[in-house]
Amino acid sequence: MHSAVSGYTAHGTPGPHLRVTLFGEPSVSYLRDLPEDVPMPGRCVLLLAYLVLYPKTRMRERIASTLWPDSLDCEARASLRRTLHALVHALPKEAESWILMDAKRLAWNSRAPLWCDVDVFDRLSLNEATLATAVDVYGGDLLAGEDAEWVVELRERLRERQVEALAALAEGCCIRGDATGAAVYYRRLLALDPFREDALRSLLGLLYAHGDRARAACEYRNFVNRLRDELGVEPMPETVAYYDQIARGLAPVRPLLADVRDLVTVGNL
Repeated sequence: MHSAVSGYTAHGTPGPHLRVTLFGEPSVSYLRDLPEDVPMPGRCVLLLAYLVLYPKTRMRERIASTLWPDSLDCEARASLRRTLHALVHALPKEAESWILMDAKRLAWNSRAPLWCDVDVFDRLSLNEATLATAVDVYGGDLLAGEDAEWVVELRERLRERQVEALAALAEGCCIRGDATGAAVYYRRLLALDPFREDALRSLLGLLYAHGDRARAACEYRNFVNRLRDELGVEPMPETVAYYDQIARGLAPVRPLLADVRDLVTVGNL
């Protein structure tokens, strides 16, 4: 994903700027001396999100059909005109126009002062040195509550990027001997992807290696109950076998780093 907000970072965005949060419940504010909420009536926030996340100039027909896929072409174009009019009037007045437009095309103005959490996450998650900051920027699934196809596709991609980043951070903590940090990242990973058994085995191995068999047993029971209640299935045989080793005190006394590595796709980070 390539965003128009390159050059604006989570720390040090210069001067007054629009702040767009798209992870979790979306919000828009304008920062001068103090932040001011920017109301987004109707579908304005969805149109704003689309323009910010896909900033290249696009034909109005394509935008209309993407945002109103179940409407007739003429109805979709009319909805776009109304929503665009409302969005332009909702955005703060700036020397630079927020949106560049003509009769056929729309584009987000890359020169307009903007901070967007998705852009910050997208860039920071590509650098190993800034992964820890990146995972904290991720505040929940993209545009919570929206089920448009383009939103769902991007949401899944960003969630997988977060999973990979958490797995990489957990592995790094294990290598450094930071059991507390590793456990934190494993739990955050499981909160995001609660049926990830390789992550569970790594967490159980970490807890066992540091003498906390009681906590390992609790984590395992909670996981099994969640699988049964929500999916109606049992854990994989390798998970059951590994926990049985822990319960009998026969498991290898070290974190299962191989399981963590299975979670990480370095080329996508």
